[in-house]
Amino acid sequence: MTCKAKRSNGQPCGAHAIRGGTVCVAHGGGAPQVRDAARRRLLELVDPAIGVLARAVRPRRSKAWEPSATELRAVAEILNRTGFASAEPQRDDDSKATWEEFLRVYHKSPEID
Repeated sequence: MTCKAKRSNGQPCGAHAIRGGTVCVAHGGGAPQVRDAARRRLLELVDPAIGVLARAVRPRRSKAWEPSATELRAVAEILNRTGFASAEPQRDDDSKATWEEFLRVYHKSPEID
């Protein structure tokens, strides 16, 4: 996300906003209250993200709801940004598995789209 602030000449800043925030460090993103608000905004997304994962791995009788690849990427991004995604499964060659592989193993689904 780019900074929502404007430069002194009226042009948009264009710098990257702080994680979870709407402004860059130069436009107030380094202030403690702004960082706290950004952290709260990100943490508010954790419960819904875990809910998506719970629904994805829960056995069900119909395929009324299947998570899309976009939803799974969004969940992974939220959990990574908030520090909750450090326990990813490992492959036999000691490299990290992707979220899709993780869900495929625990969801027993041959494809995730």
